[in-house]
Amino acid sequence: MHEILCTTQHLPVLTNAARYANPQAFYHADRTIPFNVLIYVIKGQIFVTEDDIDYEINPGEMLFLKSNVHHYGKKQIKAGTLWIFVHFYTVLPTSDARPFTLNEPALPKIPEEKEMYFTKIPKKLCGLKNSLIEKKLENLIDYVHSREPARKLFVNVKLYELLCDCALTGYSAPDRKTELPEKIIVYLNEHVYEPFSSEALESQFFLTYKHMETVFKKEKGMTPLQYHTGLRIQTACGLLGSTLFSIREISDKMGYPDALYFSRIFKKQMGISPREYRHRLPYFV
Repeated sequence: MHEILCTTQHLPVLTNAARYANPQAFYHADRTIPFNVLIYVIKGQIFVTEDDIDYEINPGEMLFLKSNVHHYGKKQIKAGTLWIFVHFYTVLPTSDARPFTLNEPALPKIPEEKEMYFTKIPKKLCGLKNSLIEKKLENLIDYVHSREPARKLFVNVKLYELLCDCALTGYSAPDRKTELPEKIIVYLNEHVYEPFSSEALESQFFLTYKHMETVFKKEKGMTPLQYHTGLRIQTACGLLGSTLFSIREISDKMGYPDALYFSRIFKKQMGISPREYRHRLPYFV
């Protein structure tokens, strides 16, 4: 189905993106282009054929067209149709890249320079109206056309985050028991800078923490607290390697008011202190 692959070591490169409402009826262009295309319909319908496979994109639906594949239109697109398009390039994974899986341990480790993962972006996504993905796409378009001075630095990062969110929808399990851990992971990622709270989880999911802990540990091999702690330390590792923040400043940013306690947790997770971790990084100055 000509799926697009996204790797962990190469950002996508956005070349064009906009909202568009066609004033007149038309057919999708007959073309073979060197970049990928994201299409998201807000109002109306888009009809496009890719390599003899017909697609109909309705409001709240997203389709990805792959680069260097023939695209054309068989059915007319009505006037007044409103959609978003994003044109972007991606780099194919190398032969030693590994497929990404949610079943790998989430606890952090010192990154390996040659480690690479890749994942597939689903061909078509449905039911995105009022979703987080729709919101991020809208924000991306606003950002592309903003006068933000750092726009050129961050626009591809924002696109990469959007593509990863799209890719993760393909890992959603069909039954509630395996779906719950993924929802908990999303929640914990959104609250990475806050102390862990079982009460907050209970309020969010209307379930007892004991039940959530049992389901999460069976699926992920660790408790939500262990996952969240690992995630916070992993984020701290990123700050140690990419900023000049002091250990105390990083401790405060990660929601640890006591820098000594933060250092103990860090050493328990990583086997070395935050200071030693920073000095071991090959790019530390």
